[in-house]
Amino acid sequence: GIGIPYVLDFDDEGAVSTGFRLITFGASFYGMYNYTANMEIPYGRFQFQLSGAQLGGASILPIMAVIGWDNVEKINPRAWWIYEMIAIPMSLKFADKLYYKWHLTNGQASLVSASTNLGAINTGFLLNLIYEEGWEDGTIYVPLTYLGAIGTGYLTKNYVSNQSYTEDDAVFIEISSIVGFTNFIFLGNLLEIEEEKITQLLLLASVNGFTYLADKINKNNDLKRGQARIIGLGTFASLMAW
Repeated sequence: GIGIPYVLDFDDEGAVSTGFRLITFGASFYGMYNYTANMEIPYGRFQFQLSGAQLGGASILPIMAVIGWDNVEKINPRAWWIYEMIAIPMSLKFADKLYYKWHLTNGQASLVSASTNLGAINTGFLLNLIYEEGWEDGTIYVPLTYLGAIGTGYLTKNYVSNQSYTEDDAVFIEISSIVGFTNFIFLGNLLEIEEEKITQLLLLASVNGFTYLADKINKNNDLKRGQARIIGLGTFASLMAW
């Protein structure tokens, strides 16, 4: 809806583009409503498809980095729009095929999906810690960060494949990573750390540590639907009370 009028060089602010987008959005909603009417799409499968679409859309960044940011400007922007319009739905479709190929449960799919974001964060910060020049050399950093996201998802799939995880187990672990991030903020303010590298190490330790701890705490439990959200609500309520 956004891309096609731009690719066809319609007046971006004109009535034709606006009308086309309204029709496209409505047709897409109706089409997907009918397409999924007889499908069973649990939350984990939805997350897995969404993660695939996000990775497909983000794949444009390492391509741009390898080409060179200066050279990207020389390429017609319509080419990038067309790439995104193809990459996102194709990646979503590919992710759905992997969901069935890997025989993931609802909880396993949720964890694999969440792990891609954690993988990108870990890879990006580790690269920043190792190399002094920071993100100036995007040719290396951006592709490696993208590969880190995909690689973490694959490693997580191997880790969870023979273990039992419900949807709420996955939610509990995701909430714990947020608690880790919150504790990082509090500890940073308490210790008044000014060294950038120590701050980054504290962030990685807090988020990854709480994620690992949550997995170990809940190892022998299968949380039922709603339990993890009540835990999250209690955690948030305690923060508000404080």
